[in-house]
Amino acid sequence: MIIELTGLPGSGKSTFAKKLVQEGEWQIVRTNGMADILWNNCCFALRHPIYFSRGFFAMIRFCGARQFWYTKFMNLFLVHNAKYMKASRMSHAIIDQGHHQNIISLFDEKASDVVLRTYLAKLPQPDALVLFAADEDVRASRLRARGYGARENVEGGLREAWEDARGVNFELLYAIRSELPVTTMVVTPENEEEQLGSLAHFRLWRFVMHLRMPTEKAHGLQIANTLQALSRAGQQVELWVTKRKNAISENVFTYYGLSERFPVRYLRVLPALRLTSILGAGAYWLEAAFFMIVLLMERIDTSMIYYTRNAEVAWLLGKKGATVFYEAHLWPSGKSVIFRFFLQGVKGIVANSEGTAEVFRKNGFSNTEVIRNGADLEKFSIDMTREDARKKIDLPLDGDIIMYVGSFARWKGVATLRGAWAKLRKQFPNAHLVMVGGTTKDLTHFPECRELAGDTQCIVRGHLPSSMIPTYLRAADILVLPNEPVSEESIRFTSPIKLFEYMASGRPIVASDLPSMREILNETNASLFISGDKDDLARSIADLLVNKGAGDEHAKNASALVREYSWEARARRLVAFVDSSR
Repeated sequence: MIIELTGLPGSGKSTFAKKLVQEGEWQIVRTNGMADILWNNCCFALRHPIYFSRGFFAMIRFCGARQFWYTKFMNLFLVHNAKYMKASRMSHAIIDQGHHQNIISLFDEKASDVVLRTYLAKLPQPDALVLFAADEDVRASRLRARGYGARENVEGGLREAWEDARGVNFELLYAIRSELPVTTMVVTPENEEEQLGSLAHFRLWRFVMHLRMPTEKAHGLQIANTLQALSRAGQQVELWVTKRKNAISENVFTYYGLSERFPVRYLRVLPALRLTSILGAGAYWLEAAFFMIVLLMERIDTSMIYYTRNAEVAWLLGKKGATVFYEAHLWPSGKSVIFRFFLQGVKGIVANSEGTAEVFRKNGFSNTEVIRNGADLEKFSIDMTREDARKKIDLPLDGDIIMYVGSFARWKGVATLRGAWAKLRKQFPNAHLVMVGGTTKDLTHFPECRELAGDTQCIVRGHLPSSMIPTYLRAADILVLPNEPVSEESIRFTSPIKLFEYMASGRPIVASDLPSMREILNETNASLFISGDKDDLARSIADLLVNKGAGDEHAKNASALVREYSWEARARRLVAFVDSSR
């Protein structure tokens, strides 16, 4: 583990480092002469060629006054590179002033917001960046006691300009610390002892995923909310994902409506997905190969907890000595041999359902725990009437609304729902069917979607931000989950987020009678119909439209049960499982 200490002169970095060393595990990284510096720079250049070249050109661009060139090149480039390389060989390393300290030391003048952000994005990352914040009087007092300050031998005008610049530049670093792709901590004179204790027991979760974030797909919502819940539970978390062109312009926190921030690190890969029209599915695996190469070059701290949904990523991290937990949502029966090979070194399997857990245990993964998806119970318990919700999202105020929210993939049961609706719209002429969640491709590709879009009693809306879903569910009279029995994923493995969101909304649910659904639902909290049978689905919906008391009782029971499936409860179960597995 590498921590880097950064702060203005006199803020307490060196004193803090010495106290941390006294804890027993930590070592301060020091260089031992020119030969040591040059050797470790050669190693750094070979191990991290991109960081080395970026740092070199940044040094040329921002080196400032000629009289500082040699000093800056030595102390701010060669020494920092050597420290980072030596730290990577230690179990618990302290870099007292490293690459991030250059925000204070490199720039002789105030730098623009864009310049500093661009520079920060190109730096090699420690495992934790510790920022030291002390007011000017405290720092001045410490420097007087020390008997010397920074750049005292520099001509007055240059020194004064630098002193002004360093304060402004550090303030920007401090202000944007939550946006950095690295875990940050702040040490002040008041909380120094507390932070020493935190670092003595520091634990970091890294979610490493070969996927696009944010994404309109459900797995993105699940990952984001799990990370937020872990962070709220006092865990340090980071997200590492693929840097990929994204039609979604918002960042992870805005898109998913998160109030808790955590570091997000984007790993750049060659954009192989642009070749999908030529390579088909091979484009995805080509990009996956590039992602693995990039990940291979990254420094992996073996004291951290690594968590992934990609079997090949789990294998690579395990080969690099990491403690890896794999989150499983299915067992690919056609690829059992390679799948078992990739996962042979994982510490534990987190299964989304009993069906998934059962097949993993049968294949030799004894340390498998069922930790289901969840819902943000606070967001879905909104104080809004059905009528107010319909007004807000421009849905018909009169008549019953039957609603489906989710993917329009065939196994999700859109065709079955279309068939049921053909009967229901005649039986209940004032009712409306509302379909929410399909992509643009879904809406144009599937014939049932085109047919429903042409129905005046049917409202088809594409994918919406997760923040709008609680209002849509509140506007409904009945929520439908019509999965079809066309695959093992649907029958045994799935544990859809929308199921828990439906339960949290307080509205009656009509769902397919499948083993995967039966793990949560039963006749007391939902109306279950024969999966894939449009006539039985129509009957189940009609029964609830006529007998609304039964639906209200189901909704009440579902709302009580879903309290066990908050994201916070999921985070607690994850922490308990990881703790018991280490």
